[in-house]
Amino acid sequence: MRANLLFVIGCITCWCMNAGCAPKVYHAPAMGAETKFDKGLPKEKHPPHLFNKRERKEMARMGYPVN
Repeated sequence: MRANLLFVIGCITCWCMNAGCAPKVYHAPAMGAETKFDKGLPKEKHPPHLFNKRERKEMARMGYPVN
């Protein structure tokens, strides 16, 4: 009887320490620039892929070197 009581008390104590009564640290959600910073820098693009076909065509029409 005494062993059963100690077992139950031990289970309750473990549960309180792990899940129920342990202090939890609040982490606010990342907002704005924080989310961009957490994701890291975007992959660097190769020079031919900096502009899409339409933009390259417009730049060529304005006289910019496209190649």
